[in-house]
Amino acid sequence: MTATLSLSLPVLLSIPLTLALLSLYPLLVLLSPHTRAALPSEYNYLYTDASRAAPGANGKAARDEDADADAPPVRETGKLPHLADAASVQLSVIIPAYNEESRLPGMLTETVEYLETLRAAHLPLASSEAQVKAAASRRAASNGNGNGTAAAWNEDAHVSLADALQAPLTSYEILVVDDGSRDQTVDVALRLGRRLGLARQGKSGSERELRVVKLEKNRGKGGAVRHGVLHSRGALILFADADGATRFSDLGELCVELDRVRTPTGHAAVCGSRAHLVGSEAVVKRSFIRNFLMHSFHLFLSILLRPPSPSRLLLAWRRARASASSQPLAQPEIRDTQCGFKLFSRPTAQHIFPLAHLDRWIFDVELLLLAEMASERTLRAGAGAVKRAPVNALNKKAATNGNANGKAATSKTDADDAHEVLLRLPVPIAEIPVHWAEVSGSKIELLRDSIGMALDLLVLRANYALGRWTRPGVVAVE
Repeated sequence: MTATLSLSLPVLLSIPLTLALLSLYPLLVLLSPHTRAALPSEYNYLYTDASRAAPGANGKAARDEDADADAPPVRETGKLPHLADAASVQLSVIIPAYNEESRLPGMLTETVEYLETLRAAHLPLASSEAQVKAAASRRAASNGNGNGTAAAWNEDAHVSLADALQAPLTSYEILVVDDGSRDQTVDVALRLGRRLGLARQGKSGSERELRVVKLEKNRGKGGAVRHGVLHSRGALILFADADGATRFSDLGELCVELDRVRTPTGHAAVCGSRAHLVGSEAVVKRSFIRNFLMHSFHLFLSILLRPPSPSRLLLAWRRARASASSQPLAQPEIRDTQCGFKLFSRPTAQHIFPLAHLDRWIFDVELLLLAEMASERTLRAGAGAVKRAPVNALNKKAATNGNANGKAATSKTDADDAHEVLLRLPVPIAEIPVHWAEVSGSKIELLRDSIGMALDLLVLRANYALGRWTRPGVVAVE
C-alpha cells in the first residue's frame, strides 16, 4: 500500500503542473503574432526612370540640381522578384524605413558613395578597409573619375556567391521598404536615388538601381526587413538601419568574414557587433535607464535562449578543455543580436527568412535562432561537420585581422583555421565589430518596447519548443 502511494505521489504532483501548462496554451496562441499577408500592391516596387523628369513649378521638366527638383518624382512601377529566384546582382541592401525622411538621405548617400568607390576602383565587396581607403584617395585625386569601364551587365545572368564576394563590384540594388510612413519617405528616397545616379535606364532592369516598396500598413521593422529580403535579387543580402548609426564601409569587413566562413554550398551569415563598445563613451553617455534596460534584456535573452542545464554545462566544460581541432560542434554565442547591420548569403536567406514570424524589434533574434537550429538539425541528421579545403593565404590573413574597433569575436590567431568551430558548422554565424554611433530620432519607447521584447522572446521560445512554429530543415553541406 505504501509503495503504491509513493509511486503515485509524483503523478499526483504533476497533475496541477500539467493543468497549469494546458491553461497557458490558449494564452500562447493569443499572444503569438499572426503574420499579415502582403497586399497586391506590395508585390510591386517604385522606381524613377532616368529618361523622365518630374515637372517643375513652371510646368517644364525640372533638373535634379535645380530647386524645382524637390517636386515629387515621377513614379514608375515594376513587379518584385522572389527570393527563390537565382541572384541577378551581387548585393542587395535592404533598408526598413518608417517616417525616415530626415535620417534616410545621410544613410543613402554614405551607402552609395562607398559602393561607387568600390565600383570605380574595380574592387570586390570583400575588400579590406585599407584597400578601400586607397581607392577613395585615388578617386578623389582624379576628381571622381573611374579608372576603366565595367563589364556589361546581363539582367538574366546568374551571379554566384563567389563572384559576388571576389569579383569586382559591378551590380547592386538598394531596396527601401517604406513601412507605412506618414511623411515623405518614399519621395525622398526616389528623388535621392535619382540624384545619386540610381535611376533606371529605360524599362529593363539596371545593374545599379534604387527601388522603393511601399507597405500600405505598418508591419514593424522585422516585417519590413523580411518583405524586402523575400523580394531581393542579390547573391549577398544586407539589411541596414535607415538611421546610418553603423558605418556602412564596415560592410567590407563583413564580406571578408563571410567569404572566410561560408560553406561549400554557400551558407553563412555575419552580424555586425557593438559588443566591444560596452563601457565606451558611445554607451556611457546613454541614460542610466537605457543602459539598465539594455543589460537586463541581454541577460534575459542569454538565459532564455541558452538556459543553464546539465547538458549545456557539460558542453561548456568540454569546450574549455578541448583543443581547437576537437571543439564541440555548437554555434558560439552571438554577443550582440540587436545590431541592425547583418549580412546573409542568398542560400541561407532562402532557408530561414520564409519561416520567420516576428515583425517587431527582436525579429533578428529569431533569424539567428533559425540559422542555429538549421545547423543543429543537419548535424543530428548525420551529415557531419563541413569538410573544408585548406584555406588560402587571403582568408587566413582575414581570419587574424581585426578592424579599428577590435578583433573579430571568432578569430583564433593560435589555431588552424580549418579547425575553427565556425568552419565546421553547416550554417555558420560569425560576428564582426563595427563602428557605431548613437543617432537621434529613435522610434523605440524604452519601457513599452522592452516589455514587448521580453514577451516576444517568451512567445518565440515557447512556439518552437512546442512545435507550433516550423523549424528549418536540413541544409546541404557539400
